[in-house]
Amino acid sequence: YIDTTNNMKYFFYWIIGIVLFSIIAFNISPLIKEIFNQLIIGFKSLIQALNG
Repeated sequence: YIDTTNNMKYFFYWIIGIVLFSIIAFNISPLIKEIFNQLIIGFKSLIQALNG
């Protein structure tokens, strides 16, 4: 027996969290994009270095 009401509650919290995160992310998206770009560039160069 699985308590589905509990799962729905968690699902609801997940949706609220994702929406809030999206709003925050859009507000500081230029900064986040820049950070992600730097991370991706660093990660790619690291992989290339490991691959030789």
